[in-house]
Amino acid sequence: MIRGEQKMNEYHEDERTELKRELINDIKCEIVAFLNSDGGTIYVGVDDDGKVIGFDDYKIKDEMDLKIGNWMQDSFYPKPFGLIQYAFNNDNVLVVSVCKGTRKPYFLKDKGPKPSGVFIRVGRSKRKATNEEILHMIMESHNYSYEDDISNEQELTFKEFERTLDDNGIKPTSRLMNSLGLKNKHGLYTNLGYIMSDQSNIVVKLAEYDDNMNFKIKKSFGGSLVTILKNVEEQAERLNDLKIIIDGNTFKRIETKSYPGASIREMIMNAICHADYFIHSNIKIEFFPDKVKITSPGGIFNASLEDIMNGVQTYRNPKLVHIFDKLGMIENFGTGIPRTIYSYEDYDIQPEFKITNNFFVVTLPNINFYNELESGRINTQNDADGRINDRINAQNDADGRLNGRINAQNDADDRLNGRINDRINAQNDADDRLNGQINTQNNADGRINDQENEQNNMDDQFNESMSELGKEIFMIIMQNPGIRIPKIVIKLSERDKIVSYSKVRNCIRRNLTDYVERRGSKKSGGYYSKNKF
Repeated sequence: MIRGEQKMNEYHEDERTELKRELINDIKCEIVAFLNSDGGTIYVGVDDDGKVIGFDDYKIKDEMDLKIGNWMQDSFYPKPFGLIQYAFNNDNVLVVSVCKGTRKPYFLKDKGPKPSGVFIRVGRSKRKATNEEILHMIMESHNYSYEDDISNEQELTFKEFERTLDDNGIKPTSRLMNSLGLKNKHGLYTNLGYIMSDQSNIVVKLAEYDDNMNFKIKKSFGGSLVTILKNVEEQAERLNDLKIIIDGNTFKRIETKSYPGASIREMIMNAICHADYFIHSNIKIEFFPDKVKITSPGGIFNASLEDIMNGVQTYRNPKLVHIFDKLGMIENFGTGIPRTIYSYEDYDIQPEFKITNNFFVVTLPNINFYNELESGRINTQNDADGRINDRINAQNDADGRLNGRINAQNDADDRLNGRINDRINAQNDADDRLNGQINTQNNADGRINDQENEQNNMDDQFNESMSELGKEIFMIIMQNPGIRIPKIVIKLSERDKIVSYSKVRNCIRRNLTDYVERRGSKKSGGYYSKNKF
């Protein structure tokens, strides 16, 4: 069975699936789009709603086989040898399976390598590729390196870069310039040399907005990339507000940065190190009241976000990364995104990452903004509760006065009833002593039964409500009191269970809140069993 074959009534379109009623020429464009993207499957003989039309006539099937075979030979360039398979499935639907191409850009032969002949897949539909996207495909196919290409500008100076080298105890020499990749073996300046030079046209734009989207700050940073990085980091740190409160119970000083840990620095460094400088677009850093958004040209290079989270390291600009490392500007290779996510570990709001072919956008939520928002909601509710309590207290005062008169009458009745009750109680005391002996024995029996039933109920609840992953996590917490989520992920990997940080945290919240609890501070606390077992 060809990859992607489905049973009747299970056809639906998505990013890698296209449905067509007939074998029309537009399908050639769909094939090109899949070749230039991540591959996919085209089902011919199915309506857009997934209803199967199919082709029962063998003559029609032969004609379709011949038609698509001719396309393979005459319609595409480069020829997609071994990348396209086609056959009819059990529903009499023609299944065209297209693999991701390795010699991009693929295009319609009669149109050529231009937007009218080159298509890409975006979401659930195809579109014409732009000239810039076509150029990128050509560069990727030929392993083009922007860093190593010769700069159009050869009259360059490096005052800022050399000053930074001096500050780090590194003597700027011609040999160093060559070894760092600022010059090629022929003595010509490379693009890497250009973006590190004083003449660089790279610009990073930084802005801060108020609640009405008016500018509070609007700055552009240019020049050598090392100078840009320093200036941008300094400005961003000034905008990373520190909120200080004094705990009313412990009188301890509690400091909270709007953007915790190294998150904002890591994402700025990530944007500058991994930007696609071939794209004529600026890196933008925008501070809003509730977040900061960092946009850099170029998506993740040769990897997915999941790959990065799993420790895969890819570098669009490896020589630039090496220079920043040599200058002590990079703390850890390839850990920016994981470290940023870890910085938000103790908060309910999390960073967001949006990736396209041409841009990488990171949004970091402002912790102090959301804390104040939550405090405002609580104070509003407390004010409303206070007004309700005032009305309740006034009514209680009136009820109290009435109850006082009733109680006076009740006292007189109590004295009369007391004399009667004394006689009754004497008899009851005798009966109670006898019943007490009986109840003592019954209570002993009942406690034994209650303990057995409670244990059985807890065992049943534990087995019925907890997933297999939850049981694994619970046993790890039982064996390692005070453990934190990153260590739980490691313990699970030792048991051949590879799960992400977020999956472990969600499992604890959904399955284990009745059995484990988090104790201690946000920085040093961990998870403990609630001692139900």
